[in-house]
Amino acid sequence: MLTGLLIPFVLWKGTLIGGNDYYQGNRAPLARAAFRKLPVGTIRPEGWLRTQLELEGNGFVGHLTEISAYLKKEANAWLSTNGDGEHGWEEVPYWLKGFGDLGYILRDRRIMDESKFWIDHVLAGQREDGWLGPRSNLVANNGKPDMWPNMPMLNALQSWYEFSGDKRVLQAMSRYFKWQLALPES
Repeated sequence: MLTGLLIPFVLWKGTLIGGNDYYQGNRAPLARAAFRKLPVGTIRPEGWLRTQLELEGNGFVGHLTEISAYLKKEANAWLSTNGDGEHGWEEVPYWLKGFGDLGYILRDRRIMDESKFWIDHVLAGQREDGWLGPRSNLVANNGKPDMWPNMPMLNALQSWYEFSGDKRVLQAMSRYFKWQLALPES
């Protein structure tokens, strides 16, 4: 049984009625979507599913920071306030998205605290011009920015916002997208 559903949905005569403050559904004249994404953490697993997720949290996934060179905190570019360092590509953002979501779903304090540590540093390292992430990615492609590693990081930040309501995420994303819009098309 899934409990903790915070967003009211009612199925009446085959029609989904309800709202979701995070995602806009189809508007008329389009047909209503049968499914909408719920914010991370609104559904709490129980039984077998919870056990499997707890095994992940207590196993390899939950302890990857102790094993992976990409997640070493010393000299990690994602943790640096000036964006310099090592392991500045996509490994950290992909890990953080899944790791954080696992913690938010389980309400696992250890995982949530570790995720927040990384998120706090990523947000603190944003440049004044809006660039978010390691500086090495700004000139990665023959002097052009490599924005792909930022995409999974933005997704990890989105999950954190859905779970926590941390307004810093909206501010950081707004500054980043303004930076991105100012790039020449070439």
